[in-house]
Amino acid sequence: MATIGDILGITTAKDRNPINDEFRGGIFADGFISALEAVFGSFPQTSFSHNIGIINFTRR
Repeated sequence: MATIGDILGITTAKDRNPINDEFRGGIFADGFISALEAVFGSFPQTSFSHNIGIINFTRR
């Protein structure tokens, strides 16, 4: 859910439609990294949403 929120926030700031390739690519990358982490016994991946508000505020 955090990844979807990040993608939606960034694409909204750039006035793009997130339904096209952004969601598909973002969810695939998130799932792939999570599966790779499970194979190697790594810590879980998190998306850091701290700067999404700044991106929406500045529109850059």
